[in-house]
Amino acid sequence: MNEYFRKLDWPCFESIQERLVPLILQFYNKRFRHDAEMFNRFTEEELEQINHSVPEFVPLIEQNLRSEVKWIKMIYLDENFPKDYAHYDVRKEDCEEGLEDYFFRLNWPILNPDSFETVFFDPNGSKPVWNEQYRAHIYENNKMIRLHSFIADKPVLMNVRRIHGIYQIKSPTPRILLSVRLVESSSSFLRDLAIGKETIS
Repeated sequence: MNEYFRKLDWPCFESIQERLVPLILQFYNKRFRHDAEMFNRFTEEELEQINHSVPEFVPLIEQNLRSEVKWIKMIYLDENFPKDYAHYDVRKEDCEEGLEDYFFRLNWPILNPDSFETVFFDPNGSKPVWNEQYRAHIYENNKMIRLHSFIADKPVLMNVRRIHGIYQIKSPTPRILLSVRLVESSSSFLRDLAIGKETIS
């Protein structure tokens, strides 16, 4: 275990996927397919459809991670995703809440999860540069030291305050997953869950 991420053996995962994946792909085909952006927050109507079709999805997240869900986004990556930098996640809203050393999100696989790899780095003296296009502090990959990596083929709790990059390793694309932000994203429970001191039911 490490403080960067933990793959979770989620209760009822296969049953949830049987209903959740076709619904998310339906959203993708209807709303995103011809004008896909990298990050897409669901509408209230779409969240209602998720809650109707997969009523245990959100309650299980809140129960297992001991926090209410703040939002859920669909993250869409294809072969055009930038390949030459890594970053850490800090947005304006995060800064207003105060920066913590750990800030966790749950990533949930939907389509082609093994087409991209998430890699964590030691900056090795590299300094971040603000990139206005991506609204993030970015690092050059070739100056850093690779530490850990994962494929998001099951629900993953991820510390987005650690430097990480996302890289295509095979076809096909797009890779689609759900990113779940919690109200209590910096709780000690999530930190302990990530390093294996806690478990989910």
